[in-house]
Amino acid sequence: MIKSLSATVWAIGILTVNLSYPELTYANPQASQVQQSRLFEQILPYYIQIQSALSTDSLQGVKEAALAIRQIDRSRSIQEIENSTLKLEKANSLPEARKGFKALSEPLVEWVKKERPAGLSIIYCPMAGAKWVQKEGNISNPYYGKDMLNCGEKLTF
Repeated sequence: MIKSLSATVWAIGILTVNLSYPELTYANPQASQVQQSRLFEQILPYYIQIQSALSTDSLQGVKEAALAIRQIDRSRSIQEIENSTLKLEKANSLPEARKGFKALSEPLVEWVKKERPAGLSIIYCPMAGAKWVQKEGNISNPYYGKDMLNCGEKLTF
């Protein structure tokens, strides 16, 4: 009885907070969208750094950028980001890093489709069966690097 009473009091307290300050909770989809957008805006420079390195067949800075992304998303609000950045941090080869990058790209591609930030493109590589986000300009394929640097198709959305 005491456990159910305290659970009820706790739930009422949470409900009261959510009703009083709906902008502070993930229960409010608009607040969640704003928070997610801010998160992606902070992650983007590190993501682009990883994309650039992989497109030149380099691992230089990849682990550090992945760690920076994980530190930005301290709440671990997006599981795909957590899992993919861990893969990137542990990657000791280009194939391992590219696998982690592919997973990291999925939520970023969806964000770019939705928010349409200026200066960014979504590219699809049919050989890798994967999309990525990059700065507008020449295609720089992170999945095949120098071997197929310009392989990809700019998507419209």
